[in-house]
Amino acid sequence: MKPGEESELVVRQALDLLDRRKLVRVTSASLVIFAAATACAWYLLEAFQHAPVIASPPVTPAVAPPQMGTVETTLILTTERGLTLNAQRRHKLEHYGWVDRDAGIARIPIDRAMELLWEGNGADGGAP
Repeated sequence: MKPGEESELVVRQALDLLDRRKLVRVTSASLVIFAAATACAWYLLEAFQHAPVIASPPVTPAVAPPQMGTVETTLILTTERGLTLNAQRRHKLEHYGWVDRDAGIARIPIDRAMELLWEGNGADGGAP
């Protein structure tokens, strides 16, 4: 093409052709699959509704705390419950007691446990 000449550019759109047979086959197959799935779901629903109920043993409820649903809005250490809990934990740290008597596992005071640990590590230079 030479300068100054106008070119005629023709734009043509391709024909949009749908393969109607393929469209009908896909639609038909989808409807058949949908009908089969619906029939299976209906059959299973009917079977489970008419199935005998097997009696299961009664479920015992879980042990719940005596008071549920209370919201602590203060520090737990300043409440009666917190003070009691702290006293119980302190008692376990400071006194002898059985953890599991049948297995022979006992609890000793924390101060005595630290002394025993110190004495044991002092003999070999602190190596574990």
